[in-house]
Parts: sequence; C-alpha cells; structure tokens
Amino acid sequence: MAISSNGKPDIHSGQQLFSNQAKSDSHSSNGKSDSVLLTVSIEVPKGQEPEKIEFQGNGRTVLLANKSQSNDNSKTDSVLVKISIEMPNEQELKKHDLQSNQATALVANGHQSNFNGHDNGNNGNQGSSSNGNLAMVNTAPEVKVEPPQVQPSKKENQDNSNGGSEGTANTIPLPNGGNIQLPDEAESIATPPDAEKPQFDKTIINETLQLSRKAITDRIMKFIDFKRDISGGYAQLYEMLKDYPFRKGKMLRPTMCISAARAIGGMGDRALTTAAALELYHNAFLIHDDIEDGSESRRGKETLHHAIGIARAINVGDATNVLAVGLLLENLSAIGIQKTLSVLHEIEFMAQQSVEGQAMELDWVANNTGHLTDQDYFIMCVKKTCWYTFMTPLRIGLIIGHPTANLSELVQPLADITRFGMILGIAFQIQDDLLNILGDLKTYGKEIGGDIYEGKRTIMLNHVIANSNAADRILEILALPREQKTPEQIGFILEEMKRCGSIEHGWYLARTLANQADNIFESMDFLKPESPLQPGENWGSSLQDRRFLKQLINYVIYRNL
Repeated sequence: MAISSNGKPDIHSGQQLFSNQAKSDSHSSNGKSDSVLLTVSIEVPKGQEPEKIEFQGNGRTVLLANKSQSNDNSKTDSVLVKISIEMPNEQELKKHDLQSNQATALVANGHQSNFNGHDNGNNGNQGSSSNGNLAMVNTAPEVKVEPPQVQPSKKENQDNSNGGSEGTANTIPLPNGGNIQLPDEAESIATPPDAEKPQFDKTIINETLQLSRKAITDRIMKFIDFKRDISGGYAQLYEMLKDYPFRKGKMLRPTMCISAARAIGGMGDRALTTAAALELYHNAFLIHDDIEDGSESRRGKETLHHAIGIARAINVGDATNVLAVGLLLENLSAIGIQKTLSVLHEIEFMAQQSVEGQAMELDWVANNTGHLTDQDYFIMCVKKTCWYTFMTPLRIGLIIGHPTANLSELVQPLADITRFGMILGIAFQIQDDLLNILGDLKTYGKEIGGDIYEGKRTIMLNHVIANSNAADRILEILALPREQKTPEQIGFILEEMKRCGSIEHGWYLARTLANQADNIFESMDFLKPESPLQPGENWGSSLQDRRFLKQLINYVIYRNL
C-alpha cells in the first residue's frame, strides 16, 4: 500500500477502508459474532507514526486508520501505537516477519497482545488461551519501524558452547556437488499426516528383507571364512566377528542399497558386495555405540561388551571395520575402478558424518545440555543416523546401478534421493526413539527406556526439558551416572513426557516427516516403476526395486506397532 504525502492511502480494487473506532463497538465477546477484535501495539520512532496499516489475509487487503496513539513519552525517542482491528473468525496464520522498515505482528483471535518486535521461537503464541488461530498485521512499508530493545529469553541467552545450534536452517553440501536443506520447524509442520494409520505391503517388505538377510549373511560368512583361512589368521577373532552380523537385524541398509541400484536399472548381484560392506560398517558402529552408551541389550541378546568385555569388544568392532574395507576392495572386479572409487569416497564421507554426529550426542550427554531445539536434534540425527542408515545406502545404490560412472551426470538425481533419505531417516530415528520408551522388548530388540538411562537427547527429552516445570529436576536426574539412576526416576521423566505432550510431539513429527518423504519420493521419476529381473542377473526377487522403497516409507513409522 502506498501512503501519499497528505496521508491518504492509494486504494486499489478489492480493498476496503475502515476506522478502527467505528468498527470496535460491533465486536461481541460472547462468541456469537462472526468477527473478533484484535489489538496490536507497535513501537515506532517519533514523527514516523503510521497513518494507515495494512492487514492481509484470506486473499484480501484491509486498510485501517490509526486513531489511537499512546505512551508518547518525551524522554524517549519512540512512541507506542495501538491499533484495534476487526477481522473474521477462523483467520489462519500466514507468516511471521520483522524487517527494518516493516513490522509484522501475530495476535491470537479474541485476545489482545503487545508486539515487542522479538521472535522468541514460540511461533507467535502471545495469548495464553487462544483458539490457535492468528492474524497478521503489517505497518505500511514506507514507515520505518525500529524494533524496541528487549532482553533475550533464557533460552536465547544460553551459552551455545555446549553443542547446541542456533536453530537456523542449514545447507548440507553433498560429496559429488549440489546441496540439500535441513528441515526446519516451519517445514516440519507444513504437511500434517493423515489421522488414519497407513498400511504397508508386508509381502514386499518381508520378502525383500528376508532375501537380503540371506544374501548378505552368506556373503559376509564367506568373506570371514576366507580371511580366517589366510595363513596366520587368528581363528578366535573371526568367530567373534560372526556375532552381531548374524543376529536377526532388519537389514534395511543393504536392502535399500540393492533396491536403489535395481530401481535405476542395475543388477542386484552387482550391488551385493557393497551392500554387505555397509552392513559390516553398521555392525561395527553398533558394537562401539553400545560401549559408548553403556547399553545392555542388542537385537534381543546382551551387548557384545557385556558378553566378552569392553577391550575385546572394541577390538572386534575395529576388526569389523577392517573387514568392510576388504569387501569394498573386491568391487574393483565387479563394478570397475571409477565406481569403486566413488563408493569409497561415499563411505569415507558417511563415516566422517557419523563420528561427528556421535560426538555431538556424546557431548550433549557429558555436558548435560538443556534447551536443545528440534533443529539441534535434526542436525545431530542427520550426521549420526541418516547418512549411514539411509542417505549413503541410497546414494551408493544409485551410483552402482546407473549406466554412467560419471557423477557429474548424477548431481540432481543424487540430491533428490539424498533428501528423500534424510527426511525419512529423521522420521525413522524419532520413531526408534519412541519405541525405546514405549516398545516391547521382544519386537524392539533393545533395552526399553535405555535412552533415558543413557541421557540421550531425543526429540521427546528435549521437548520435556523445554516445557516441564520440573525441568531442573529432570536435568539433575540426567546428570547422574547410568548405574545411579533408579526406575522411579526414569518413570518420573516418562510421566512428564506424557503430561507435557512430548510423546505426541515426537509421534507427530515422525508421521509428518514420513509424509514429506512420500511427497519427495513421488517426484523422483528417474526411478523405474518396476525392475524385472534382467538376463544374467543373479538375484532372487524382482520386488527389490522402487516398490520396496515406496513401502519402506510407512514401514519405518508403523513397524512394531
């Protein structure tokens, strides 16, 4: 809207002019009116009081004259302008913004609220009992509005040296060029999930996972035996190497890798060696992760360090990593030098991201960090979980299965499938964290409540610390060593999670992110709808292609439920 020098607005078609005083008396507080009265206070420099304001919403613009000014204190350089606005009920939130020459206020319908020019991360919830709908009010762009000086909140004043981020959007560079955006809170709530529980095709999921498990374990067993039989091989070590890989895991990583390779047009058996190496890397991470977290059970059995001791378990983890490297080198004859080097580069990048994410999580536990946001969790989760669980298996499968070995031709497909893997990976980890506190030991396979005992900063734990009146007590419990925490203390934290809606928050985020992953997946038209077995392809099922990846979306959210 333009304001002329005489203060009269330039009114375009579809705009209406109202006096705030003229309409204020028509507001009804008994809920029978079709409109509500909103009041916003805006601090502006003296001499630059807005004569008109602009309200946008529901496809229309309303111009309102400012008749009410207050707090004109001669000792200050600014005045407080109060404007009352009548608007329809059920107005939806459109945006929240603050610029040097434009102030935007969010006010709850039916409530009056002072706009202080400061976003404290609460999404504009100034009213304590609003109906959840907000209005947007903009000052005219020609009026320069300086935000008042306010004290930072406790959360913003927190020292970020403990490992928390500032909650801003992050661009993630990809190994072959290009980048993707880490989801932020606004995006995470952009597409609500369906209320009904979606189904997944159990035939596709079960058949492909079982096929992968047999093919991968056979490949690993043969390679372990081959290494053991080399002159001087220490047999006892190789027997211990057969523990974790042969416990009944889901085999998601190798199955995704092979499915992506077949979905892009490749053969399943050509991706088998790399898929087996990914499973070995996963098991090496698990052995070390269990030691670092002090976990007691893994895949329905006691953790390796509980069974054979920490020192020997660490060595088995190291040996598992070495075994994976040996498998990757066998790719030279299977997929050629260029693709083998590309796969090795992807693995190196994955390992770097994983140890960085693990370092973040361990630091948060060691420092007993509070005031972590969903965004902080997303950053850690992408590094620690998403790269090696989803993003790298999908990327490697695409690289192996694509006809070209020139990665410059795959920048966009790799970026798309990486973003799909990232969003689905975060949803997977949140669901895994939920199962840790709500699941059944027989189906979950890990210690129930172990994350709370270990002090892991899950979405739910971060949420309850931020929203519970007993946050200090929760942090005191978390500061205790694992062995000093009692079941009663863990139960107290769990009850606070339930009371504060932390579990619902995690569940909603997991479903919403899975919903977004599905949208991304449908846009990846470079994946073939189906991939029949090719002549000479030594693979057991044609279902291990795009169809498995599609069913995986709901499986990772609704498994074990």
